[in-house]
Amino acid sequence: MLNDLGRVESNRNDAVGGDVYIASLFIGALIFLFALQQPYSLLMGLFLSAFYFFWSGVSKTVNLIALLIVLLVVVIALVPSVLLRHGLSPLFYVCSSAVVAGAAFGFSKLPLAKSLQSLLTVFWFFWGLTLCLWWVHRASAEPLGEIIPGSSTNGIPSYFIVLQVAVSLTFLLCRARLPILTPIATLFVALLGLGRGSIVVAVALLVVSFIFNCLFFYGKSVLGRVGLCFLLFLVAVLFLMVGFYMLGDVFSDYIERSKFSAGLMDPYRALILSEYLDGLDVLGFFLGGGYNGTVIDLKYDGNPHIAFIRTHAFYGLFGLLLVALSPFVLFAARKPLRYRLAGFSFLCLLLVRALTEPILFPTLLDFFYLYVFLIFFKSHLGPYDRVIHV
Repeated sequence: MLNDLGRVESNRNDAVGGDVYIASLFIGALIFLFALQQPYSLLMGLFLSAFYFFWSGVSKTVNLIALLIVLLVVVIALVPSVLLRHGLSPLFYVCSSAVVAGAAFGFSKLPLAKSLQSLLTVFWFFWGLTLCLWWVHRASAEPLGEIIPGSSTNGIPSYFIVLQVAVSLTFLLCRARLPILTPIATLFVALLGLGRGSIVVAVALLVVSFIFNCLFFYGKSVLGRVGLCFLLFLVAVLFLMVGFYMLGDVFSDYIERSKFSAGLMDPYRALILSEYLDGLDVLGFFLGGGYNGTVIDLKYDGNPHIAFIRTHAFYGLFGLLLVALSPFVLFAARKPLRYRLAGFSFLCLLLVRALTEPILFPTLLDFFYLYVFLIFFKSHLGPYDRVIHV
């Protein structure tokens, strides 16, 4: 009897381990295909997401008929946008979002500890690969922009920020605290990328992680946590003062090479937003605007460079509000308030990054955004969710 039970437990461990390997390969491939920024890579990412959805077995728990009815209603609602503005693109992205959501649902069914293991495996693999490729192109003015042809220097750091949010919140739910090492690694990549938006958000992710850990997750005494937070703040200020005094020339040289040399505001994106808003009429305000005659169409080949412009253009005011207000949904989850506050903060920072980079809504990286909601509303912990090594 004991041998049979041991054999069953061994088979179960092997099955879960296999799920982790497949999930890691899937997530890594999804990020890579999105990074290529090619139509064929988008299609490959969708087929891969559909494969993972059906392979994970969760398709048996989903009422596909009800899902098709919902999609049909959404498609009918998008008819004005299709006829007036953007052809079949909104319909295609609705279907692609449904497929990506299915894959995220399948991944969320893994035990949290195994999901975290998979996410960390992908994170550190890409981090090491990025550093190696940066070293190869280090003589270039924008080394990270040389890794993928046609990609901007902001691309890779932005993808790390999306992955970092998923890692941090899975880590939180699994280990009752936020990670510090991976946000430092993400900030390092952002610094190599030289982009303002990624650096600012990466710094914010690290600072927020420290603050939440000190206020809510380190120790049991409220006074002790506040004191720790104040102490770390003083240490950070002292470190910055000494750093600027001793390494002022290094900082000045870095600022000159980075996008900060042009100031905090991006005039190109400001022009994109201004021309898009100027082109809106009453109908366009509610149903979505067009790109015709703007720099989005004439100079950037239909890439708005701001995720929320594309969201509004495809899905109108309702779609934009749905995305902008989505972080508030986490407050309905049956998790401690400090967990919901942390999740809300991280999702808001991710939306801030999407302000100047079209990394979400709709893209393949929506997988990670949707995954966060699914794990926060997960009803219970599985038998593998207890982590021994912290």
